[in-house]
Amino acid sequence: MMKKVIAYAVLLMGLCLGAAAQDWQPVYRMPKEGNYMRYLVEDGDTVYIAHITPAYCRARGKKGKNWRDYYRLVHNFGKVYNYALEAGRLKREIDSTYAATSMGERAKDKYISAIQDELLDKYEPVLREMTYSQGKLLISLIDRETGVTPYDIIRDYKSSAAAAFWQGIAKLFEGDLKRHYEPSGRDAEVEELIGIWNRGEYPTLYYSIFGKNPQIGVVPVKGKKEMAQDKKAAKKAEREAEKARRKAEREARRAERNNR
Repeated sequence: MMKKVIAYAVLLMGLCLGAAAQDWQPVYRMPKEGNYMRYLVEDGDTVYIAHITPAYCRARGKKGKNWRDYYRLVHNFGKVYNYALEAGRLKREIDSTYAATSMGERAKDKYISAIQDELLDKYEPVLREMTYSQGKLLISLIDRETGVTPYDIIRDYKSSAAAAFWQGIAKLFEGDLKRHYEPSGRDAEVEELIGIWNRGEYPTLYYSIFGKNPQIGVVPVKGKKEMAQDKKAAKKAEREAEKARRKAEREARRAERNNR
């Protein structure tokens, strides 16, 4: 009911502004200093303008399978959507590299193997923490963001044998790498969440359901090997800094003795 009231009020405001625009052109102004609200002035009247993030009213704690499924979907979506976006970015990068270079089959295999090793190093800890339902959702979202099912991606970039192997593994866990994303069908609620995410409203929705901020899946910047190398380099720098400090102290004591 609250959402209907808000929507009706916004509609009325839009109609009023649309009718008024026939007689005058609004002039939007910003204060000279500071980060304040925008406003417009017409015939001496000042109207302040602001964007307010919608508030989602969900029945928190409702029982029943449909409610539990929706709560799980909202939670899992935040966990995996960033990884689907990264998959889309990576596919575009690989396709662009293919188009810009004339790779032979051996060069392609070497290139894909290098990317595979890098992804395994970066994402193995993340994937190990995923639940079955999160993995299945990620499969659907990868199809949406890349336009290609995970099965076809593996087949095109590796081989049909590799695609068949991983499809068999997915089937063991009730998954399907050939599953297509259906925004107007069984994935309609997921598509709605994507719209909410793109508008920056997902944290508000999540909080309205769970009463806390969401745990968003973070795309790893570095893999385990790079992190280990950075840690080793940091320890080396720390040792060198400590060595330099001790040397400076010895030189200061020596200079003090000489001045006596």
